[in-house]
Amino acid sequence: NDRPFNKEHLEGISPNLLEAFAAFYFSRLGFRQVFITPQSDDKGVDVVAINEHEGILVQCKSSKSSNKDLGWDAIKDVVGGTAHYQKQFPDVTFRRACFTNQIFNRNAIEQAKLNSVELIDKNVLENFISKQKITFSEIERYLSL
Repeated sequence: NDRPFNKEHLEGISPNLLEAFAAFYFSRLGFRQVFITPQSDDKGVDVVAINEHEGILVQCKSSKSSNKDLGWDAIKDVVGGTAHYQKQFPDVTFRRACFTNQIFNRNAIEQAKLNSVELIDKNVLENFISKQKITFSEIERYLSL
């Protein structure tokens, strides 16, 4: 599917496609090993991206409600899953991020700062999309990895 992916597609994006978009996003940022974790046992982390000894653990939250402010559940999830992936990849130093097609509320922003979690919201994603030529096929290929 070589249909262009644009910022309007973020609205109402499915959870699976948001995870694939997160994997695509981090691969475009230069991470060489990027994968979506198994949904049945993800330990609070949806996407793992690694480049040699540096990595990032990502929790994704999608919402079909436009302009919905998300709470800090995603932050709790990714912080809780860190130890599992650190044990699995002992030579990698992980950062943590939460990725959403909406925005985070004030409490989530505060908790993210306290727990060293980067927040990637719809404003960041819309800016990224505006600077890229992206197709659905580029994103969807991460669904099968």
